[in-house]
Amino acid sequence: MIVLVNKKRFTGCISVILILIILVIGLLNWSSFKKAVYPLKYSDYVEKYAENYKIDKYLVYSIIKAESEFKFNARSEKGAVGLMQIMPSTGKEIAQKLGIENFSEEVLLNPEININIGCYYLSYLLNKYDGNIKTAVAAYNAGYGNVDNWLAVEQIDFLSGQEIPFGETKKYLLKVEKNLDNYFNIYEGEK
Repeated sequence: MIVLVNKKRFTGCISVILILIILVIGLLNWSSFKKAVYPLKYSDYVEKYAENYKIDKYLVYSIIKAESEFKFNARSEKGAVGLMQIMPSTGKEIAQKLGIENFSEEVLLNPEININIGCYYLSYLLNKYDGNIKTAVAAYNAGYGNVDNWLAVEQIDFLSGQEIPFGETKKYLLKVEKNLDNYFNIYEGEK
């Protein structure tokens, strides 16, 4: 009986030690884990076009994560395509402005072109809404026509996010904000 008690204590001690080892290893790798969840994929393109259009690169990463989880060939039920989920009609209009020739929906599967068009559009929205990130992000999701109507008719308070008529847009805005906070904390926090 004494031997059984000692075996139980020994097993319990070993379990506690293993748990502590796992926790220490986990804490040491926590930064790597967070970076895996919030990656900086396509960084050459994101940083190039974010700088070109004078927008925050972490905002671009946050939108890509929310829109496609970095899947270059993502397609939505509504027809949006690629990393930044560009609607083909929006892509065509912006491609003409940017001088991208031979535009087709398939061109939006090219990560560089998709990010270029997405950053241009995001920059346009930020300028349209005087740098208000929440309003621009809501317009990126719901369309600026809807947002303009909400602002004109319903006096939406985008700072609170509570009065947005589209539930999907409300969730999207919260997701992008969370992503942006995490990107900033993970990558700016290490400097």
